[in-house]
Amino acid sequence: ELFMIFCQRHLIPALVLWCCGIWCPISACWGADDSTRILFSQLSEAEGFDAEQMSAIAEDERGMIWLATDQVLSRFDGAGSLEFKHDPLDVSSLSSDRVSALVFAPDGNLWVGTADAGLNRFDPQTLKAERFPLSAEAGDQGERGVEVTSLAVSGDQFLWVGTRSGLDILHLQSGKVRRAGGIPAG
Repeated sequence: ELFMIFCQRHLIPALVLWCCGIWCPISACWGADDSTRILFSQLSEAEGFDAEQMSAIAEDERGMIWLATDQVLSRFDGAGSLEFKHDPLDVSSLSSDRVSALVFAPDGNLWVGTADAGLNRFDPQTLKAERFPLSAEAGDQGERGVEVTSLAVSGDQFLWVGTRSGLDILHLQSGKVRRAGGIPAG
C-alpha cells in the first residue's frame, strides 16, 4: 500500500511530465540531493512522439515503454521506437490507430483500448493483436464505434473496460465479456 501511495504522489507525476516533454529532475520530486539527480530528456516528433496527443503510457516486464496517441501505438526501448498501426488488410493488426488506454495483464499481454474501435489484446512477443468485441449499447455500432476510455486489471482474473456507454468486465482466462449492471454510462 505504501508503494502505491509513493507511485501516486511521486513516480506517476514524474512520468507524466516526462511524457509531455517537460524536462524534470526526478530527484526533485522526492527530495534527493544534487549528487543523485536524474535528468530526463525530451522526446520529439523526430522520435515519433507528439506530446500533445499522448493518451496513455505503460511499462512492460522488460522495461519497454509503451506510448499511446490518437495516431499510433509506440514501443520505446530507450534508443528508438517501433510503431504499431491499424492495417485494414491484416486482422492481427490493431482495430484502430486512435489508442486511448493501455494496461498490462499478469500474463504479459498488453490490453489496448481505442477511441473508436473497441478493445485489443496485443502480444508483445509476436506483435499481433486480437480484437475483443464489447457490449454494444445505445450509440455503439458494434466493435466499430465503441470508445474505450479506461482499462484496469484486478488480480489475474478480470479486465475492467470503461467505455462511453458503460462498464464491461472481461474474464481474462475465458475471454467472455459482460456488462456491469447498475453503472451509469458516461
